[in-house]
Amino acid sequence: MSSQKRNVIIGVIAIAVCVGIYAVINIPKGNTADKNTDVEGSYISYHPQFKAAQLTIESEGEKNTLVKQGVNWVIQGKENIGLVQLSIDQLIAYAKNLEYTEVLTDNLDSSEEFGLNDGNHISITGDDGTIIDITVGDKTVDGTGYYVVTQGDEHIYLVEAEVGSVLKKSTKDLRDRHPHYVDYDNSTYVKIEKSNGIKYSIEPNPSGALTEGYGEYILTGAYAHPLPIITEELTKNIGEPLYNITAVEFIDEPQDLAVYGLEKPQMIISSADVNKNECVIQIGNQATPTTVYAKFSNKDYVCTVSKDNIDKIDNAKLFDIIDKDFVTEEATDFTEIKVMAKETETAFVIDAVTKEVSLNGKNVPMVDFSEVYKQISALTADGEVMGEYGDEEAVISFTKLDGTTKTLRFLSYDDNYYAVEVDGATEFLTGKKAIELVMYALDSLK
Repeated sequence: MSSQKRNVIIGVIAIAVCVGIYAVINIPKGNTADKNTDVEGSYISYHPQFKAAQLTIESEGEKNTLVKQGVNWVIQGKENIGLVQLSIDQLIAYAKNLEYTEVLTDNLDSSEEFGLNDGNHISITGDDGTIIDITVGDKTVDGTGYYVVTQGDEHIYLVEAEVGSVLKKSTKDLRDRHPHYVDYDNSTYVKIEKSNGIKYSIEPNPSGALTEGYGEYILTGAYAHPLPIITEELTKNIGEPLYNITAVEFIDEPQDLAVYGLEKPQMIISSADVNKNECVIQIGNQATPTTVYAKFSNKDYVCTVSKDNIDKIDNAKLFDIIDKDFVTEEATDFTEIKVMAKETETAFVIDAVTKEVSLNGKNVPMVDFSEVYKQISALTADGEVMGEYGDEEAVISFTKLDGTTKTLRFLSYDDNYYAVEVDGATEFLTGKKAIELVMYALDSLK
């Protein structure tokens, strides 16, 4: 090989090496200390063994430092403020292994247009002294990502929207906004007390559910007797709005409670569960067109909560959530059923052992009695008594297997309804047509 040809080859190799070095130098790597070269993806920072000891968040002109107190993160100097630990852990997890989707520029001259000059700044110090320093700017116009820079790196990066939204959380966003925890799926009571004197309680039915979705809970205090509840209606009218009560704005240094209408609350909601967790929510005056003041038990602050949720509970029509059936038992749960109307009395006696039925002393086929009982058990509360009622026009009484009794008295009310007295309390109406069907079924047995 001639010396001239050898020099040409050496020159080509030298050029290739220089190009390669230049490319490596100019590929943005971000902060890749401790980076595993086998890991796929493009990372701004990669610290798989990083353990955070301190987190500082500067956002919207407010700066707070979070430190570990035992196993939980707390705000330094504001240790009584509750934080959502899972959200903090998620923020740190994204920050220590921060992957980008695109490199936008290789200098910071345009940082202002990306919202990075006054962006959300987080600084995380590890237990080994390592510092992860990230600033999150604006969201992209198409909503797919956020702009990010890190200390010591001249590049502006784009990260996924989900990642950016977590990193952009302020200290306020990390606060626990919920009232004291109660497991509503295993509650022992939910009590509502209003300033107008209305009080009622929702409790598990000690006798168990009547059927799926009916009678799992009972309503007490609103009517003369405990009444089974329709679970779906309870959830819609009271359960969901109660579960959704969370703090909107915090007043960490409240004035006298009277300022917020909390000295004499408009409503008090108390609840507890089988594990003896208890919570009291006091509702005060309206704060804004969409919020009202509230005070949560075991919390030092006063806050505002959604007026919509409170209005749903306040305006819940209890008649809508109760089971409307006057009789929920099976026919064989009784030993005797009497129907009295128009100076006549019909008495069914049911043998608890043989299940045979007699009518005024004569045996009646069960299939015939079942038709009568079908009409009796179809009697429902069709409304609430709002006016005066008159004399008794019919009576149906029941004697249960345990000897206890239940009596329904049907009192004149108007052309379409009877007022129904149930064991001494007259609160509901039932249609006259329903009683006519009971009488018709009885007549068919004669």
